Amino acid sequence: MFESIEFQASLVGLVTGVLYSWLRLPIPAPNVLGGILAIWGTYLGLIIVQALK
Repeated sequence: MFESIEFQASLVGLVTGVLYSWLRLPIPAPNVLGGILAIWGTYLGLIIVQALK
């Protein structure tokens, strides 16, 4: 039923966010726009290289 990788990744992220918040720990992800854009840039670079192959 829930075999989508995107759904599973979102669920893991949600559970991780709840757990870290509950334990009052800093989230293990970039919390600034620059970090988020770096992740997107990495992903886009992967797509571009795969498209060129």
